[in-house]
Amino acid sequence: MVSVALFIFGGTLLLVTTGVVTVGAIILPVVLLISGIALFWRAFLPGGRDANVFTGMFLALTGAFSLVWESVLPGINSSTVWPVFMTIIGVALSAYGMRKGNEFRFTLVTPGIAIIIMSVVFLLFSTDVIRVSLGRVALAWWPVIIILVGALVLFYGSDRRDADETEEGDPELDEDLLPSRIRRTDSRSSSDNGSS
Repeated sequence: MVSVALFIFGGTLLLVTTGVVTVGAIILPVVLLISGIALFWRAFLPGGRDANVFTGMFLALTGAFSLVWESVLPGINSSTVWPVFMTIIGVALSAYGMRKGNEFRFTLVTPGIAIIIMSVVFLLFSTDVIRVSLGRVALAWWPVIIILVGALVLFYGSDRRDADETEEGDPELDEDLLPSRIRRTDSRSSSDNGSS
C-alpha cells in the first residue's frame, strides 16, 4: 500500500514540477485516487467489507480519470466525456458483483456490463464518431434490446437450473406431500415387515 501511495505521489509531483498541471487542479483527483485504492485494498483484508470494492473502485477510477483529464486532456469539454463516468460506475458495479460471488452475477455483473456497453455507445455519439442522431439509431435498433434480454434469460436461466440440480441432487420425497393411500400402503408394508 505504501508503494502505491509513493508511486501516485511521485507521479503527481512530476506532473506539477513539469508544468503539465497546477497544484490546485490535481489535489482532488489524487485524493480520490488514493482514497479509492485504500478502500479497495481494505476490502480484501480479513474481515473486509465487500461494499468497499464498489466504493474503492469507483473513487480510484474517478480519481484516475480526473487526473488524466486534468493533465493530458485539458481542452476536452465535459459534455463530450460524460459517458466515461457511466463506464466507471459499470466497472465498479461489475467488480463488486464478482467479489460477491456467483449468486450475484445476474443481479450485479450483468447490469454493470450493460452500463459499460451503453456508455461506450453514448461516448461514440458524444464524440461525434457516429454522426447520426442517437434518437434515429434508437428508433431503428430498439428490438436488439429484446433479443439481448432473451439471450440473458436463456443463458442465466439454464445456468441457474444446472446449479440448482447440482446443489440439490435427487431430492427425497416428502411423505407429507404423498397422497394418503400411498402413505398408508407404505406404513402397512413396513409394519408387516416388522412383525414377521
